[in-house]
Amino acid sequence: MKRSALAGAVLAFMINGACAANWTTLIEGSTTAVYVDTSSVVHDKTLTRTRVRVVFGDPQPYSAPFPTKSMVSLWSFNCADKTWSMGETTMVGTAPGEVSVSPEYPDDYDKVVPDSMQKLVMDYVCKQS
Repeated sequence: MKRSALAGAVLAFMINGACAANWTTLIEGSTTAVYVDTSSVVHDKTLTRTRVRVVFGDPQPYSAPFPTKSMVSLWSFNCADKTWSMGETTMVGTAPGEVSVSPEYPDDYDKVVPDSMQKLVMDYVCKQS
């Protein structure tokens, strides 16, 4: 019982971004805000990975069983090929206790679309590599 309570507290702590050392705002508007945890950026031979937090002005339908208000996920980029994938994602709804975790598709890379959140994040993290 104590372990599950502790795990829940740690998860809530992480979702709210409190454990991230440095959330940098890439865009903040009335409909969407996008943040990158610069302390999580990792560059390896071909990939760059980072944690991304997206906050929606209006809750959005997503893969959670409730409208999603915000999410934190692990994004990977192949900067040379301009492709990206989304890994484990934690989604938070508007009501207390609405939290859902999804593995997403970390090995499924898609082209980055111009004028997208992915392009914004890719440009930011890839310039650091």
